[in-house]
Amino acid sequence: MLRRVQDKIVMTIGKDCVIHPSVVLDAPIFKLYFVEGKPYRRAIDKVLMTNIGNDVHIGANVSIEAGFERGTIINDHVWIDNNVLIGHDVVLGERVCISGSTIVAGAVTIGDDSFVGVGVTIKPEVTIGKRCFIGAGCVVYKDIPDGMVVRNKMELVMRENKFYPPNSEHIYPKTL
Repeated sequence: MLRRVQDKIVMTIGKDCVIHPSVVLDAPIFKLYFVEGKPYRRAIDKVLMTNIGNDVHIGANVSIEAGFERGTIINDHVWIDNNVLIGHDVVLGERVCISGSTIVAGAVTIGDDSFVGVGVTIKPEVTIGKRCFIGAGCVVYKDIPDGMVVRNKMELVMRENKFYPPNSEHIYPKTL
């Protein structure tokens, strides 16, 4: 599916995708500014881009904001559970799983083969490496290197992920 604005493609959706009811794609992005101390919202006037790869599952009540700098990119074989908010300019690597009730703020990058638990909040401009496991309820406010398990205990606690295989082809075969 393609949507065009002034002869520019702003959304692509790959093959074999499942998009549940009440999903909002290309949610508008607003800029907050103040005039004489009063807040005002105004929609950003740029061409917005969203690219969704092949075999992506997007659950019900998910909102995905379009990106305006690098675009919001959801790569192949990604699973997004119900009630997830994905901000603008987010990049999700291949085979990423995002559990329900999660908030992914703007300009976040999540590496391939990573798992994000239930109720996680990822702050803006954070990079999560490949093969990471983010535990339920975490608030991720700093970059996470490749292959880490993260849990919250008043402060982010990280350790090396020894259980996640470096090559997950046995879970997601390239060809059937």
